[in-house]
Amino acid sequence: MFENFRVFETEFAGRPLKIETGKMAQLANGECLVRYGETTIHVAATAAAKPRDGIDFFPLSVDFEEKLYSVGRIPGSFNRREGRPGEKGILTSRVIDRPIRPLFPYDFRNDVSVMCTVMAVDHDCSPEIAALIGTSAALAISDIPWNGPVAALKVGLVDGKLVFNPDAEQRKVSDLDVTVVSTGKKVVMIEAGANEVPNDVMFEAIRSAHEENQKQIALINQMVAEIGKPKFDYPHASFNQELFDKIVENFMDEAKAALDALKAKLGEFQAKVDTAKADATAKAAAKTAADKLVADLAAKIEAGKATLADAQLAADNATELEAAWGKFLHAYDPTDMVVNGSIGVDAMPSTDASVREAIHAAVEEAHAKYEAAKTAEADAKAALDAAAAKLETTRANAEATKAELADAEAEYAQAKAAYDKVVAFLAELEPEAKPEVKPETKPEQAPVQQQVAAKPNKVEGAIPQTGDASGAAIAATAAAGLSMVGVAEILRRRREAQRA
Repeated sequence: MFENFRVFETEFAGRPLKIETGKMAQLANGECLVRYGETTIHVAATAAAKPRDGIDFFPLSVDFEEKLYSVGRIPGSFNRREGRPGEKGILTSRVIDRPIRPLFPYDFRNDVSVMCTVMAVDHDCSPEIAALIGTSAALAISDIPWNGPVAALKVGLVDGKLVFNPDAEQRKVSDLDVTVVSTGKKVVMIEAGANEVPNDVMFEAIRSAHEENQKQIALINQMVAEIGKPKFDYPHASFNQELFDKIVENFMDEAKAALDALKAKLGEFQAKVDTAKADATAKAAAKTAADKLVADLAAKIEAGKATLADAQLAADNATELEAAWGKFLHAYDPTDMVVNGSIGVDAMPSTDASVREAIHAAVEEAHAKYEAAKTAEADAKAALDAAAAKLETTRANAEATKAELADAEAEYAQAKAAYDKVVAFLAELEPEAKPEVKPETKPEQAPVQQQVAAKPNKVEGAIPQTGDASGAAIAATAAAGLSMVGVAEILRRRREAQRA
């Protein structure tokens, strides 16, 4: 049934690599099914029979189609349709496009489509590498004009050793991730990422990957020799020789002058670079000397033996400090102060005396600032202590006032309760309203004792019917729990009532 079906096998990076062709997509110019480990990818390459009109570029499109079925999954229940390729698919398409595009003829204008369909994914065998291998094989055995084939390989660095096509676990701990695509003669593309590996390690990874790729190249060349199609002829894009001659005639002199001016600018730039390198070497030497002086001073400070005189002595011993920088640490328990000083190259001549004077001035200024800061610190400490003492006094007064207020409130509540009792008792002792007596018929009043004896008590049993009224009031008051002041007030009001 499949007369043209062929299978080509080899071992690649320690795993079996199998390329099948002649069974699917028979209408494409070239196709193959790549099996690398358990990763399976079908690649179909198709070219238009005629060039596209009105373009001055090569219309190549590469699509990397990866669906969820390739990893044994089903889309979510809400949306069971998969959309456009994700970020990984787009980046993989670009990785495939970059190495194969320059190998097409420069004047080829026919549309070419490369479709890579992922059938199954083995996470230990990169589908990107398998797709690139399949693309190279499909284009090589097709009749599309192409100067291939190419081979691809990933290189990792695990425990200091280079690993070809690392598996999923190795990729997690690898310090190197480089993809190398090469032809039979040279490397055509490198895509790399690394954790700051040495240059010789990177070079060795690229070199060894190029050598390993030759196994793929040999396999694809074997396929071309056995089942490859002859390349078809195509209309070559015309070259406008007349326009080229006009450009040379009208602008070649200007182009040469521009190139000469560019060369001169490059020469000036190179001279400045050389001068900067020389200056940097001198500055580095000056910085080393200055750092040694500062290091000696810092050692004394850490040992607790440094003084301001030591810093001045270090400044006296400093000589060539042009464009150098230094640091000064002044330790005065419990305060430590670091002064960073810089000397401008343009603002100050590079003489020993001027350098020493500048350092002395910087040290004196730093010491003056330190003394001022120390005085301010003492003043602030005194103000803080005074504020703390005032706060404690205020708190004590507030507590005393709070206790006095509580006592006064209790005394007021007790007095008010007594007063309310007296008022209630007094209301019970108020005499009845006397009848109105006209002046002209005023009867002769009976003695006071008889009137009092004649009036009945308002509160039965509160005051005896006979005896002295004062004694009765006192007894009633004592029964009510009143004070002597209250009793006196009650008696006074009673006498006034009796007189009335």
